[in-house]
Amino acid sequence: MFTGLMMSAWYVTLKKNVFIWMWLYCLNDKKRVFLILFWLLSTFSSVTFVVWINWKPNYKASTVVRKCFHFIICIVYIPGILYDVDLLRLASGIALTAFIVLEMFRILNVPIIGSAIQSAFEVFLDEKDSGILILTNIYLLVGCSCPIWLTGYISDVKGYHICLFSGIISVGLGDAAASVGGTFLGKHHWAGSNKTYEGSICAIVTQLIVSFYFLLLGHELSLHNITIIIIAVLLTSLLEAKTTQVDNLVLPLFMFSFLCWIH
Repeated sequence: MFTGLMMSAWYVTLKKNVFIWMWLYCLNDKKRVFLILFWLLSTFSSVTFVVWINWKPNYKASTVVRKCFHFIICIVYIPGILYDVDLLRLASGIALTAFIVLEMFRILNVPIIGSAIQSAFEVFLDEKDSGILILTNIYLLVGCSCPIWLTGYISDVKGYHICLFSGIISVGLGDAAASVGGTFLGKHHWAGSNKTYEGSICAIVTQLIVSFYFLLLGHELSLHNITIIIIAVLLTSLLEAKTTQVDNLVLPLFMFSFLCWIH
């Protein structure tokens, strides 16, 4: 019933079937076609990676291996933000729907599909996924997508803004750098936490480098903008080290609130 109502609403709004509209929208620009092909290749690579990991007997993915998904979402989102934000909004919404449906199949243990999803996910679970729901992948997608969902920037009208990269900078790269750096270099822990100073330093350095690169793509290298970036990176890294909340959701929104002040 809900699906029928939504389809009717979309038909009234778009004046045509939503699937026909999506097909025409995606194919009326060569740049969009190349982006979609690139995203499909990235999706295929991700699925291949998961299958390869699951073929290993009694294997439990390490923190470094789990952060590979952060790298994958970065290579998907960065070209999307730079070349077609609207298409990325549409694609991220479809991806979120697909993730929710897959999680429902897993929870309901739908024959064949449910058990396959469960076995594929089990290798990558950590202490944050100890409940009934496995939401880490959804949190990562939503965290990186929130900045583009919350803004009205359109690729060919309102231009580019660094705030669109808040999720990529803070979670896609910063959080991943903190985890990998802490794993290989970490010796000194934050009080009451298993996170390390060395990991936080890796996160800060990575975020600063990437933030200044994205800043130079479309903003003035002014004292105002430089100050905001430094403050945003330092406070986001501190929050990453100390928070007990879901960092994949908290960090992007926290950094977003600062980067919106960039001129």
